[in-house]
Amino acid sequence: MLLRLIADLTVAGGFEGKITASDGAAIAGRVSFMAQSDHLLPWLSVLENTVLGARLRGQTPDMERAKHLLARVGLSNHFHKKPNMLSGGIRQRTALARTLMEDRPIALLDEPFSALDASTRADMQERAAEC
Repeated sequence: MLLRLIADLTVAGGFEGKITASDGAAIAGRVSFMAQSDHLLPWLSVLENTVLGARLRGQTPDMERAKHLLARVGLSNHFHKKPNMLSGGIRQRTALARTLMEDRPIALLDEPFSALDASTRADMQERAAEC
């Protein structure tokens, strides 16, 4: 619930107050959010799910950057696969790439690596910190 409040998303109950970043600027428009579940659209491929944000905003997606991010999270061989063909860990890495694709200064990740084995989890933590 706290991450949803920070991201200015709808939450149950009420909240009175102000949430700001350490620089004092408003957070709105500066946040990308990755929920616990991957929320991949089943009719889109891994690559298409990764560039979903740009498409929803009516922008031309940067496909090369998306492919680069997917390669960095180990999904070069999965660009054209649909979510029903993916393991839970690959679905989470796709959701991570989609979140990082937004290139926002604040990335809120809600248990993003829970479906990953220890080695892959450590890799993904490093990749997320680099971006």
